[in-house]
Amino acid sequence: MNSKPCKICGGTHFKKLGALCSNMKIMGPQFSGGSCDIVVCSDCGFVFNQYENADQSCFDSYYRSSSSKTMDYYDIYPRDIIDAYFEHLLHNLEHYITKDSRILDVAGGHGQLAQYLIEHGYPNITVLEIKPECIQSVKALGIDVLEDSLFDLQIQNGEYDLVLCDHSLEHFVNLDVAIQKMKMLIKVGGHLYIEVPDVEGYQKQDEAPYHFLTYEHVCHFSDETMDNLANCFGLQIVNRNKCLKGNDYPTLCVMYALDSANRPVQKDSASEPALVHYIKKCEKDIAEAVSRFEASQVPLILWGIGASTAQLLSGNFDRCNVIQLVDSNPARQGLSFQVGNRVLQVEDPSQIYSPEAVIFILSTAYKRNIEKNIRSLGYENETASLESHMEKQT
Repeated sequence: MNSKPCKICGGTHFKKLGALCSNMKIMGPQFSGGSCDIVVCSDCGFVFNQYENADQSCFDSYYRSSSSKTMDYYDIYPRDIIDAYFEHLLHNLEHYITKDSRILDVAGGHGQLAQYLIEHGYPNITVLEIKPECIQSVKALGIDVLEDSLFDLQIQNGEYDLVLCDHSLEHFVNLDVAIQKMKMLIKVGGHLYIEVPDVEGYQKQDEAPYHFLTYEHVCHFSDETMDNLANCFGLQIVNRNKCLKGNDYPTLCVMYALDSANRPVQKDSASEPALVHYIKKCEKDIAEAVSRFEASQVPLILWGIGASTAQLLSGNFDRCNVIQLVDSNPARQGLSFQVGNRVLQVEDPSQIYSPEAVIFILSTAYKRNIEKNIRSLGYENETASLESHMEKQT
């Protein structure tokens, strides 16, 4: 395992909390393979993914490619829910910016947040993005875009009054470099706003097992982690709160001001127990969800073999009668997985051949889209999902 120093404290001693992936090729051709474990730094308590081979350059190439898919908020959630989330975000920002403020939205996706801010009187916003289809979306909205990775960006010091990093920091292997780069972009008196998933909130949500664990989410954060970002990187917390993004994603919201002082890193005592508790909950929930398929041996087709779901194949369906694996992403198709005593290749959804099989949707984030695809392809199969099992439990 590639034991590079902790990105917060520089420590080199780690404890494994769980295995996430045995072969990173599931992410796409940008990855040469190797495993991925979830570990905790023994010195500062930071919880993150540790990769055998992958580094930041692999992820940058991945996000530029068709292997990855950037979430369109309005495809995943009803419009009123996302508008309410954007309203919350604006409320967190408006006390620290003016109508003339220059704002940079780091890894701003399809530009939907930037468009919302422009519509509410903050026109001087630029989106930093590397994914070609996202860049096209942003340009189509008439919004300024920097077509680059944060790590490759040629920085002109102090250009922006606010740098906005909304659910992007958790995707960075080189978290330390990312924060230093963002700091350099901020004017004197400016601010850095960060929203990240809240590891202490994972276990409180009735989501499908492993919903909050994905190969793309490199880092996990608690309030204490956010304190240590301030301590380590010369920042000062000036405001913080929490929210449920989309009514289902626990989120830490922190506004930082620039501060020249570095303070001692404190041991994070919250992240490790929260993550361990969540993993145990997932193991229990998935065992319950698949039990009826183990008993009935009805043919199963598993749909949605991707960055956030492949860990579900690590033994969880071995006693079920799985006959096919399908995914609409060409980058996943052709990859092989052992499920019980069968070795199955991921196929295109058009290759589904059994009308009697139950289509089990693994992805929770794209469940609605997959359901639409199933019916648009003319399949009348019964469907099931981890999410529907959780709904029955409540």
